[in-house]
Formats: sequence, C-alpha cells, structure tokens
Amino acid sequence: MHCRYCGLDSSYKNGFIKGKQRYKCKNRGKNFQEKDGRTKESTLAKQALAIALYIMCRVSYIFFAKKIFKCSPATIMNWIKRGAKTLLHPMKLYYNIHVVNVEAWNAKYNI
Repeated sequence: MHCRYCGLDSSYKNGFIKGKQRYKCKNRGKNFQEKDGRTKESTLAKQALAIALYIMCRVSYIFFAKKIFKCSPATIMNWIKRGAKTLLHPMKLYYNIHVVNVEAWNAKYNI
C-alpha cells in the first residue's frame, strides 16, 4: 500500500476503522485508509465548469455557488484550488469539460 502523504510503499496494516482497513506509514507515522476513488461524472463536470467560469469569466465563486450550483461557497473554492494545481492551460480545461459531457451523453444513450 502506497502512503497517501509521502507516496512511498512503506506502510503496514494498523487495524480497522468503521469497517475499513487502516494503514500506518513507516516514514511519517500517519494513519490513513485506502480510498476507492469513486467520483460521479456529473461532479467532475460541475468542477470543470466552476473552474472555467472562475478563470474565463472572472465571476465570483460565491455568486455561482449560490445561484448556479446551489452548494456551499467553500465547496466551489476547494474545487478551484484543486483545479488550479492540476490545470496547465485553459484549452485543456475546455477539452476536459467537452470529453466528460460527451462520455456522459454516450453512456446515457448507450452509444
């Protein structure tokens, strides 16, 4: 199991918590659980749209958190921060939005 914090394969099993296996990193001494990595495609599309609106339109994240997405402004701010770390270019963002929407549409209509 790779450590979530340092990325090294230096962890060992350290009991269970809420029915899930718990691990402890030998390097950092931190406990963590293995995530299953599930994220809804609709959530990914919303995240990409929020980042695009913030970057390209310079719209306040508080505005579109309340008016467009109907969620907490802190959620939108976290999406933007997370996206800023991985975003290289606005066209890559556009491509990601387009691909997610096309794949979701194809899955919905079995194409």
